[in-house]
Amino acid sequence: MNFSVSDRQKPNGLLKNSAILSAGVLGANLFNMLFQVVMGRLFSVNEFGLLSSLLGVVNMLMLPLGVVALAITHTVSELDGAGRRGDVRCLLRRCLIRLGGLGLLVNAFIYLFPEALVEWFQMDRVAPLYVFGFVWLGTLIRPVFFASLRGFEMFTAWSWSHLIQSIARLGGGLFLVISVSAYAGWGLLGHGIGVFVGTSIAGTTLWMCLKNEVASGQTIPPLGGYMGQSVAVWLGLAVFLVGDVVLVRRAFPEWSGLYAYAAVLGHLILVVPQSICGALFPKVVKASFTERMALYRSSAWTTLGAIVLLSLGVVVFGTFLLGFLFGPEAVTDESVRWLRYIALSLIPICYLQYTVQFALAIKQFRWLWMVLVFALVLVGFLEAGLVTSPDGLIGWMAGLALMLAVGIDCRIRRVLARESVA
Repeated sequence: MNFSVSDRQKPNGLLKNSAILSAGVLGANLFNMLFQVVMGRLFSVNEFGLLSSLLGVVNMLMLPLGVVALAITHTVSELDGAGRRGDVRCLLRRCLIRLGGLGLLVNAFIYLFPEALVEWFQMDRVAPLYVFGFVWLGTLIRPVFFASLRGFEMFTAWSWSHLIQSIARLGGGLFLVISVSAYAGWGLLGHGIGVFVGTSIAGTTLWMCLKNEVASGQTIPPLGGYMGQSVAVWLGLAVFLVGDVVLVRRAFPEWSGLYAYAAVLGHLILVVPQSICGALFPKVVKASFTERMALYRSSAWTTLGAIVLLSLGVVVFGTFLLGFLFGPEAVTDESVRWLRYIALSLIPICYLQYTVQFALAIKQFRWLWMVLVFALVLVGFLEAGLVTSPDGLIGWMAGLALMLAVGIDCRIRRVLARESVA
């Protein structure tokens, strides 16, 4: 496998790039699903609920990290387009120092206040929190390398790194749970091993690509302004995309295990916007005003159509899939109902993710702050006791996401229409 040549140098269109990313994401999610299935079968319902909620926290924190990833992808795309590949090394070094420092700070917080965190998260032991700190350190530095591969449009390398990471996650988790004990902390540690393996492969690929490049000496575009305007958006988006598992653990701990079975299967639908947006973002950054309108029209319909088909497939075959993957204990009236609700709710939620990422690619931040406002409204309703069941939580998430997606879609179309005329 030779990853030293950027896919940007080849005559690939959006469809082919999306297919490459989709293959990597689908393959990775297959092994991620196997990881969840294995853990679900080896763990008790309570331990699986705890593992899923801890991974849910990781996933929620990863989405605000998408701000960093998008900023790096955006800047790397600009530097690559300007023929300044050597400057990317300086950019990566700066990001690694800052994010690594943040990871150490989070670990220090965990070690200083473990009892308070255990109480808030309704856990019965502190060990998984210490493992979480290790996983979080790897999660922080991972986007630096993966986002750079996307910025260079090295989609094949990105896909292989993502795939190998998931294989290592499955293998590490399976080995630890079988050889040590079937507790959530060991499964979480296996996840961390996979993160560091994938990060190492992506970093090695970038080093091979950039080792002969020379820095230009010019000023590197700052990341702070772009990240500062984007962070609120991704904090809110994290709640809609993957926050349901964490919120159910917080408000309805008695349902956490059963809900986790439904959420793990339902969230596979998120693969669609992830793969399309991954290929689309650097192309939008480099596209002209007139090209952006064509990109948005074609990719919007492709994204929405694929999401609807996958969601309907989960609704129809959900009962069979739950039993096949997790065993008969996972198939209850509640878990089947939640799975169907989750699948349908992800239609507006996935489209919201797509519209938000497109708006960020064209630097349209106006009104995007409403994503965080709506997310805070949802959490506020939950904490005030106005949301009394997981069913209600899913309904509120879907309704708020639909309003946001429609509003942002209209905003993007108006902006692109003005740009095309100008």
